[in-house]
Amino acid sequence: MNKLMIQTILILIWTTSIGWAENDYFNPKPGSKWTYIIEAKTAVIAGYYEVLTDNFGSLSASPMHFSIQNNKLNLQHNLTMNVINPDLTKFKPFLPLSKLNFSIIAELIIEQDSLGLFESFERVFIASTINQMNMYSLVCTIKHTRGKIPSGESPHPNDLALGINDKDIDYYVIRPLFFILRRGGRLNSPTRSDHLTYHGIETKNPQLRSAMKFVREVVGANSDEKERIMKYSWIYDNSASLAKGFKEYYWFAKGKGLVKVTQVCDGQETMTWTLKESQ
Repeated sequence: MNKLMIQTILILIWTTSIGWAENDYFNPKPGSKWTYIIEAKTAVIAGYYEVLTDNFGSLSASPMHFSIQNNKLNLQHNLTMNVINPDLTKFKPFLPLSKLNFSIIAELIIEQDSLGLFESFERVFIASTINQMNMYSLVCTIKHTRGKIPSGESPHPNDLALGINDKDIDYYVIRPLFFILRRGGRLNSPTRSDHLTYHGIETKNPQLRSAMKFVREVVGANSDEKERIMKYSWIYDNSASLAKGFKEYYWFAKGKGLVKVTQVCDGQETMTWTLKESQ
């Protein structure tokens, strides 16, 4: 077992040992539907995920900063997600999920995504820790070229941006979304470039009072990733902006789930999600 997997297991053991018996703040039941109004306030929206590969039981992680071009400055976008029972018949088992005490409990069907926040993913799942079910993560499979590229066609942009050279290996993103820890509890990504911290119950904002508040902090790109970004700058909407880090604030309300997201980059609010409707 490599050092990366051991560190992650220790984090999960720490998480499950402090959980509450019941979670009323985020409960992704099949049949649920979430509709968000997204306001993108800058021309470029920053994003980040870490690409995990499971190559014959060996787990590796690669950082991936990316950007989304916003052609509707200060206009509203729609994001609608349906929660269904996961169809795992065509989902290749991902070794770290079972090794790290995860279980896939739901699949998200992206019905509307006018900003393109999920366009790099083939499928989007929600996984939880098996014990006490007090940590939820997004598990996404990444779009890339499968099999031989037809004559005259180009590979999927992700092939180049991610350095994909083996069409038989699946590429994943696993990112913590919600967990229950004491205030100040933090989870780190495998490369330690992406942190999610629980800040306790919101008390200052009257519209979000009593909601659980989390802060995600992404550090800027390192020198190796900056070189890759510039090499494939034609893939990205604004390669110069990708070197910067950013923060995202999440609020989960009791009985509703995720109700608000705010992204901040260089001290400027760049994007907000607001829950419009949930079923």
